[in-house]
Amino acid sequence: MPLKFLSFPFLVQENILKNMEFVEVFIMSTLSERTKRSAILARIEVPKLRHVVREKEQSIMIREEKSKTIIKILEIPRLRFRRMWKMNIGNFEIPTKISIKEGKKLSDPEYCLLKVTRIDEAFLAGFSLYFETLFRLKESTKLRMEFIKSAVKTPMFGNVNEVVLSGETLTMDDLNSFLTHYPNLDVLRIKQAVNGKLNNKSRMVKVENVWLSNAGQFGMNLLTKFTGQIIGLCKVDLVESVESNLNKIIRKWINNEGYQNLVSVYAEKDFDSERRIFIQTDQVFDQLPIKWFNPTERQEHVVYTTKVFGGTLEIGFHGDSCYDVIRKKCLSNS
Repeated sequence: MPLKFLSFPFLVQENILKNMEFVEVFIMSTLSERTKRSAILARIEVPKLRHVVREKEQSIMIREEKSKTIIKILEIPRLRFRRMWKMNIGNFEIPTKISIKEGKKLSDPEYCLLKVTRIDEAFLAGFSLYFETLFRLKESTKLRMEFIKSAVKTPMFGNVNEVVLSGETLTMDDLNSFLTHYPNLDVLRIKQAVNGKLNNKSRMVKVENVWLSNAGQFGMNLLTKFTGQIIGLCKVDLVESVESNLNKIIRKWINNEGYQNLVSVYAEKDFDSERRIFIQTDQVFDQLPIKWFNPTERQEHVVYTTKVFGGTLEIGFHGDSCYDVIRKKCLSNS
């Protein structure tokens, strides 16, 4: 039996909408201007979101105990269809085919599939505005983006505090251009290699938490200029002067000349590299105020929660090469 939704008073409409799945609310908003207005006025809140952007595909996922897709958008250039929804973006409309699809597994919920002839920056901006007008975000958003130079699309999503980049090798120009759209990032994870050199004005050095999965020589360059809290460098290429660089970093921290926000540094060398460079710890701590680590003065293991590692991290202090470095003025240990 059809439900005459629009004949109900708004309070009844609001109660119905708030008891629907998010994907159902979205579908309702596309039926007419009146149902769209009712959905907007219901002020429905959604939990933390994850946007996944690939070359010809975008997904919006709800991040709960188990992430689930609610909307997927596909780019199909030669798309033909009889019935379509025209999404208003500024002064023009985007023809869009809408359907409901089952998840990959029988236990997965349904999601809304949108097919458009082109996913470009105008579409991403318009759809993001439509979604944010329809729903109220309770928390910040995570963006996972596949970076492809041949089809670079810079999405403009609001309230993004965490970004994961993958795909082709990045240049510093590409990265700086991307970060101009998200100047207040809390977490930045980059899976591909980065080519180029940083300067003190690069936006990347101001991100609080950074993780590079393929750091290479770029990793040490970032570490020497980093102003955030936590930095992780995997497959880092140790340069010939690594001991001197580390000595300078520690000396700046001791003298309160830099790294005042630093909480932890994780570095793992590239074991596949043909270059066999080992860190000489005696050169790293040359002429620095240090003392042997004493487990009776403080605990040997520290466990803390960090966003960049995606959970808890345990740090152990043990072995013959473990020291405490003494800072000037405050004389606090690290």
